[in-house]
Amino acid sequence: IQYLNNTYNIHELTLFQNSLNDLLSTIEQLNDKYYKKELESQKVQLHFLQLQLKPHFYLNCLKQIYSLLNQHKYHDASEAILSLANYLRYILKDDSHLISLSEELDCIKNYISLRNIGSTKPILFDYTFDQSLNHCEIPMLLLETFVENAIKYGQKADTQLVISMECFLLDDATAQKIYFRIQDNGIGFSENQLQIYNAGPNTNNLSHGIGILNIMQRCKILYEGKEFFHFSNQNGATIEIIIPCSDY
Repeated sequence: IQYLNNTYNIHELTLFQNSLNDLLSTIEQLNDKYYKKELESQKVQLHFLQLQLKPHFYLNCLKQIYSLLNQHKYHDASEAILSLANYLRYILKDDSHLISLSEELDCIKNYISLRNIGSTKPILFDYTFDQSLNHCEIPMLLLETFVENAIKYGQKADTQLVISMECFLLDDATAQKIYFRIQDNGIGFSENQLQIYNAGPNTNNLSHGIGILNIMQRCKILYEGKEFFHFSNQNGATIEIIIPCSDY
């Protein structure tokens, strides 16, 4: 916001200047307050989503672990309990802060490990990351959201699901940006989903794919429109993400 300089000699103009500066200051405070409310709203929405969708997953994990114990597969059960504990510890963090890329990657590995308990066709996860980006900070669940969506809704019947992910820095003269590409060999997005997701989050489509739209909205608030999402089908679902890179 551009404030006026006190260069006037006329009393009326000085009063006008002071009133205008007060108004601009109030607008600035309201904008800041609105921004914080938006962040809090997104936080509440994401927590609601987690409470709504996660219990079935947790109960299924416990059933699978119980089954492993009944089969005397104690090592496998121990590994599963460790994965579940690490996943819960991560997922219940305060999501208002950025987290490192390596933490997000560990969360994805734990989630897939839990999904693969007792599976005859375990999910394959392949990733290519520059190790120098491990400490680059990203929004929590930025990548896990799309991996989870692929596992829940994208797998073809009688086909082993393969999810690949790559990440690298983009050359940009203005600022460092990080590029993510997540792809699977599943059924892909419907035309309706592609239209909704590529249009970006708005009040008219929040009932569709709330998890995906939620993370997009959080990035929109956090990066003020400097983020980029693109959804397509290339022998399965493909998501491309570009965000400013911090703490690289």
